[in-house]
Amino acid sequence: MAKLGTPKVVPAMGGENIYIVGGEVYVKVSGTDSDGRFFLFETTTAPGDGPPPHVHAREDETFYIIEGDYEFTIAGKTHAAKAGTVVYGVKGVPHAFKNVGKTTGRMLIMTSPAGLDDFFRRAFDEFGRGETDIPKLIQIGEEYGIRFV
Repeated sequence: MAKLGTPKVVPAMGGENIYIVGGEVYVKVSGTDSDGRFFLFETTTAPGDGPPPHVHAREDETFYIIEGDYEFTIAGKTHAAKAGTVVYGVKGVPHAFKNVGKTTGRMLIMTSPAGLDDFFRRAFDEFGRGETDIPKLIQIGEEYGIRFV
């Protein structure tokens, strides 16, 4: 019989809080909770912030914009994304996003399978809320199948 995962209820802006380059992360359903099937998190992004362009070798990523104005670059094409927009990113395809609005943006993001949560925790353990050592972040990313481009 397949393991079912762990039922839970997590409020808005609740859950394990992790800071990673590009914003705050609030873990809603971890890979442990879902038996590795997916990772679901809420994130906030300050105006002008967002992760650098990168590629996931292992996970597909789905973004749901809750509030704010974002710009996504996927495979070299730029797309505007406002509240209510869904963006689906496929593993192996370079992508990035940036909050282009004047206020903090908020998204719900799901990766499948799980694993990105382990990368986030590892980077947070390494850097906390302090200055991020980009060469070290790149090295950690490679360990988790993430390549910054």
